[in-house]
Amino acid sequence: MLTLQMIRIMNKIWVQEGLDMRMVIFRCFSTGRGRGMVEMIPNAETLRKIQVEHGVTGSFKDRPLADWLQKHNPEEDEYEKAVENFIYSCAGCCVATYVLGICDRHNDNIMLKTTGHMFHIDFGRFLGHAQMFGNIKRDRAPFVFTSDMAYVINGGDKPSSRFHDFVDLCCQAYNLIRKHTHLFLNLLGLMLSCGIPELSDLEDLKYVYDALRPQDSDADATTYFTRLIESSLGSVATKLNFFIHNLAQMKFTGSDARPTKTPSRRPTYVVKVQRESPGEVAFVQRTFEEFQELHNKLRLLFPSSLLP
Repeated sequence: MLTLQMIRIMNKIWVQEGLDMRMVIFRCFSTGRGRGMVEMIPNAETLRKIQVEHGVTGSFKDRPLADWLQKHNPEEDEYEKAVENFIYSCAGCCVATYVLGICDRHNDNIMLKTTGHMFHIDFGRFLGHAQMFGNIKRDRAPFVFTSDMAYVINGGDKPSSRFHDFVDLCCQAYNLIRKHTHLFLNLLGLMLSCGIPELSDLEDLKYVYDALRPQDSDADATTYFTRLIESSLGSVATKLNFFIHNLAQMKFTGSDARPTKTPSRRPTYVVKVQRESPGEVAFVQRTFEEFQELHNKLRLLFPSSLLP
């Protein structure tokens, strides 16, 4: 909730300055320790599921994201709009995740909408508290920006003017947030006594201070963030992290992660059916479309009841 609130404030600052970063900020509400509700974002998929359509090594390839967006936006003007949404939202995600030190960034924690909007989920680790493999940080790059993202922005594997626009957009967004360094430090400072393990002392606040570099001029900060983009793009560790996560998910689900011949995978749900008479229990398999048909008929039969 705290991380999403900080990102929401960043977005308000950008919008007030006339910069719409096309951010997707879902709602999240805590109802108790380890319990709560999270808003579902429709028409979105994790980067892992998009990448493994090109095989288990899809995270090392440059085309998966562009091909997926092309598939969902077949018309030229639709695709151009999706790419524009991708450029803005990707830039916003790069700045927000860097400033807040959001870690545990793998391809199941980053999602993409069919409209091109990219967004992050799962903020269990932030302010630079990365997961470790022994003495090695799992998150090695400043933020997640990979060659398949650059491929979407460039419209191919060669640099284009749109990539320079993307870098300028990142730096502009970064400098706007830097002007409000004290706001973010004060808001996070109010949460020091709330029992969040990653936000418990002044060293955690210093992480945000160091990330925002308030002592730098805008020109110096622009140069600094441009180098961060280059560093992230050149990081092999991010793609390797994605690949390891692909393998782990294969082992967990028993999937061979090979692309299917069908246009899309339709999930089937196992439903437990318990009858009042003669009290027998059965398990049936139903598709999402069948669930929806049942839901529509129940609403017709029981118009006064508020079905979930």
